[in-house]
Amino acid sequence: MTNIIQMVIVLALLMAIVVPFGMYMAAVYMGRRTWLDPVLNPVDNVIYRVSGVNREGMRWPAYVKAMLLTNLVMFFIIFIVLELQPLLPLNPDGEGPINPFLAFNSAASFITNTDWQNYGGESTKGAGG
Repeated sequence: MTNIIQMVIVLALLMAIVVPFGMYMAAVYMGRRTWLDPVLNPVDNVIYRVSGVNREGMRWPAYVKAMLLTNLVMFFIIFIVLELQPLLPLNPDGEGPINPFLAFNSAASFITNTDWQNYGGESTKGAGG
């Protein structure tokens, strides 16, 4: 019974925020001013300044280049995290690195969203190479 009550509460909360949140997102994507602009615009400006991004729109070739570069960087980060597991904090079981081929496959799968993962967190124990 508790599970059903929890689901009802979550659904009620979602239904309560869907219209205001949707209206906020629509205003943001249409470039209209929102009530959160005084708070979030300074944060956006710092991020843009640090990353060297200007607020001009980009054509599709620049977008493809940025997307591929971002995915390449994220691929290497995921691969390195999977391979350096023994050296990372929050590894209470002392798990070792996974096989490099499995790390490559998992990183590629995470980046491409293909769900080919053969990586199951702690269940990958013993798969080290």
